[in-house]
Amino acid sequence: MGSLALDANILVLLIVGLVERKAISAHKRSRQFTEVDFDLLLTFIGGFHRLIVTTSVLTEASNLLAHTNDAMRTRLLGALAVFVGTVEEERPRSAEVVKENAFTRLGLTDAGLMTCIRSGHALLTADLDLYLAAAELSASVHNFNHLRQQHLLS
Repeated sequence: MGSLALDANILVLLIVGLVERKAISAHKRSRQFTEVDFDLLLTFIGGFHRLIVTTSVLTEASNLLAHTNDAMRTRLLGALAVFVGTVEEERPRSAEVVKENAFTRLGLTDAGLMTCIRSGHALLTADLDLYLAAAELSASVHNFNHLRQQHLLS
């Protein structure tokens, strides 16, 4: 498949899991996920040729990842730094992002992801509001919670 944009919560799961799988359930910002979810995430993103992030998603993920002790923060942010070098970064202009209809409902970061959808990228999110707004624009939006449920049923 083509390119996949990630929201900040999915990016946090990815980075925490890459650094230390067992930390997924312990980190304040990823504890709603499991190690099985991390494996599911790796499988899903493996089906895409390119991963896309926005500058705002990277900023938000960086802030979320930093909510831990000093040693783990260093490891997580180090992994994020490596990750940034492996993905494509979209830089939608904030002046354009705030024109998105969903801006007042979703905020700057998620409205920026809407511009990625308009550019033809698929989106993976764990955020219901973002998913619903994005689904109005594109069939290429994936709700990670739906993937989790499908995995449990299979």
